[in-house]
Amino acid sequence: MIDLYPFAGFPVFVLGLGAHGCKAAEALRLSGAEVMGWDDDPANRRAAAANDVVLQDGAEFDWREPVSLIVEAGIAHGDTDPHPMVAAAREAGCEVISDAELLARAERDSRYVGLVSEAQESAALDLLAHALKVSGRECEIGGDQDRPLLGLHPLGNGGIYGLAMPPVRLDITLSITFDVAVLLDIGAAAKSVLGADAAGAARLVFHRQTGGNGAIVNVDDRETRQIAEALQAAKEQVVIPVSGRARVPGGVYVAGGVLYDDIAGNADAIVGLDLPAGKDGEDAGRLAAAVYASLLVLDVPAHAAMASIRGYFASE
Repeated sequence: MIDLYPFAGFPVFVLGLGAHGCKAAEALRLSGAEVMGWDDDPANRRAAAANDVVLQDGAEFDWREPVSLIVEAGIAHGDTDPHPMVAAAREAGCEVISDAELLARAERDSRYVGLVSEAQESAALDLLAHALKVSGRECEIGGDQDRPLLGLHPLGNGGIYGLAMPPVRLDITLSITFDVAVLLDIGAAAKSVLGADAAGAARLVFHRQTGGNGAIVNVDDRETRQIAEALQAAKEQVVIPVSGRARVPGGVYVAGGVLYDDIAGNADAIVGLDLPAGKDGEDAGRLAAAVYASLLVLDVPAHAAMASIRGYFASE
C-alpha cells in the first residue's frame, strides 16, 4: 500500500466508496490523514463503514474544512452538471483530485506510463507489466477495474508505474508528467461522463511532455489519429504512431503477423507473433506495437523488448 505521507494530519474527503475509493480512504487513514467519505450507494456506504471509513453526508458539510476532495473515477466532476458535492467543494476552494494524484504526490521519484484505453485497458497493462519485468525493470500496474492504485507497492527511484488513466481520471490528475503516454481509444464511458470534453481530457495524458517523453498513439482509429497528427505537428515530445493492421511511416506496427519498427524509417522486421485471426489479432497486434514502442522510450534495449513481447504471445 502507498504511504500518503503528504496528507498526514490533514482532513480529506473521499467521494465514491467503491473498491478504488475505499482503498484510497484506507491508504489515507493509515498515513495519518483525517478521512471522511461518502457514496450515493447505500451498499457501498455500509461496506466502507465496515472498513472504518467515517461517513459524512456532504450535503450538510462545511467544504472549507478538507484540503482535498478525492473523487473516484466515473463520478461526474466536470464543469457541466458535476456531482453536487464536487460543485460545493470547488465553490469553497477545496481542490478536487484523483487517486492517481495521491499516488503521484507520494511517489515523486518513480517513472510513469499512462494508458488511455477503455477497450484494451487491462490487457495492455498486463502486457506492459510482463514486458517490463522480463526486461528486468521493477514495476507496478493498476487503475483498472480490479487493481486500485493506492493498493500498489511503493517503488521509489527507478520504479515504473503503469497506470490506467481514463479521461475521467486524467482531468483531475495534476502532477504527473508521463514518461510514456499511450492513447489507444477514448471510450464510450468517458464520453458519457464528459461529453464533448472527452477527447480534450484524453489529450491530457500528453500534458507537459517534452524532449524524450514518449507519446504512443493508435492511428487505426480516426479520432486518435487526429490527436497523433496534432502532436506530431507540435513537435514537443517523441511521437510514435502504432497500428495493428498496416504500415505506419515512422511508427511501430504489425502487418501479416510480424511486428515492424519503422521509427528510424527502415521498416525493420522485429519478430513474428502468434496472433489470432480477424479483429482480435488486430487488437493484439496493436497492443504489441504500443508496448514495444513504450519499452524503447523507457530505455529497454530493442532485443530485450522483442524477447519479452515474443514470450508473452507464445505463452498466451
